[in-house]
Amino acid sequence: ECEYPKPHPAPYTEGMRRLGLNSQNAIAFEDSTAGVKSAVAAGLVTIGIMTSRSAEELAECGAAMAISDFDDVALLASVREALNKP
Repeated sequence: ECEYPKPHPAPYTEGMRRLGLNSQNAIAFEDSTAGVKSAVAAGLVTIGIMTSRSAEELAECGAAMAISDFDDVALLASVREALNKP
């Protein structure tokens, strides 16, 4: 429960607070423009999921990348790349 709904960052900042996380050790997956805006405003790296919005729409809201679903090879490649960085 948050005082402000998405696209306000409160849902994410409150969730991170409750889980003892911060934006440096969390990532968001969102399929709506309000959700992407909320996560980005909370400082999270945000991956857009193209279930109802295009990659361009999600990117305009701040998504770092967009995937078609969780089986998208672009997601796997990005995770592998991130894990290989120091």
